[in-house]
Amino acid sequence: MAISGTNKKDKETYTIEVEGEEVCTIEYNYKKGTLSFEYEYYYDTFELEMDVKSSSNEVSFVVDDFDFDDEIEGSMSITFKKGAKTQKYTNTDEFDIGNADESDFEDLMDSFDQDLLMEFGGLLY
Repeated sequence: MAISGTNKKDKETYTIEVEGEEVCTIEYNYKKGTLSFEYEYYYDTFELEMDVKSSSNEVSFVVDDFDFDDEIEGSMSITFKKGAKTQKYTNTDEFDIGNADESDFEDLMDSFDQDLLMEFGGLLY
């Protein structure tokens, strides 16, 4: 597994490769305030494009388009506001990317796929 990144003028890009094949690309455009995420591993694909907007009181992520295996598509927005009531979340699963090997990364991607299917699978039927 290899992780590489570049920072050119108004774009920051990160790429993750497994066995020499690019499986994930994340790009943030500072000037436009856009974030794109593309993931392809074996037969699974996931694409996400969003606008990131912020002010002194809130941060919004407006997802223009997401696509999971060409079966689930949609858009949504998430806003975090100052002073909003929060729900406490405790997660005992942690992923240490600095010490992860290829097997750990594969397990993470499998878990990610399962979580997406559990969350959005009902939309297919």
